[in-house]
Amino acid sequence: MRANGGEPVPFQWVDENGTLVPPHTPGATVQYNHLGVCTSIMAYCRDRREVYRPGEIDFAYLDDIGYEILDAVTASEPELYGYGAWGRYSAWGAGVERTIDYEGGGVATPDDRLRAGADAFGLAPGTTFADAHAALQGNVTWSGSLIGVDLGRAMLPPVFGDAGLQVELSSLQGTATFDNLTVHIDGESSAFRSRRLEYAIG
Repeated sequence: MRANGGEPVPFQWVDENGTLVPPHTPGATVQYNHLGVCTSIMAYCRDRREVYRPGEIDFAYLDDIGYEILDAVTASEPELYGYGAWGRYSAWGAGVERTIDYEGGGVATPDDRLRAGADAFGLAPGTTFADAHAALQGNVTWSGSLIGVDLGRAMLPPVFGDAGLQVELSSLQGTATFDNLTVHIDGESSAFRSRRLEYAIG
């Protein structure tokens, strides 16, 4: 109400055909997901030829239903994180970036992009692993750390854990295991959906 000049904020009403009608029209229903104030981006009564952004009433409505409204400086910064590691002969990294852009012509459709990526690069050996270690027999084990992304959550938070590879050299078959997996959100860590993952190599 403060954002609407002290007046109650109405919702839109539509008839059985989905057409906008005045409030309390017989047979019409309320659309609680569309404000009836034409300065709101959630209203159909805007001039569709305009380019517009969320206004004070939109932020006030989202605040009322429980969303956290960020200050302008924080909200203008892209959401991102990245982690990487450099070895003697190689490097790798994983990261997430989200950008929201309301610029454009015609009807202002927000451009909301969420990207997650991983990359690794380095010096490739001149021979295959099997040829380079043809004289070796039995199993070999490598242990280290895991950094990944939780694709099961909309914000794609990072996942950390322990990694281990076990390979039988004659067949180059084995197992990759990831243990003690934790997901990190807003500085807080919690257990990943599964504390242990295991995949076959071969």
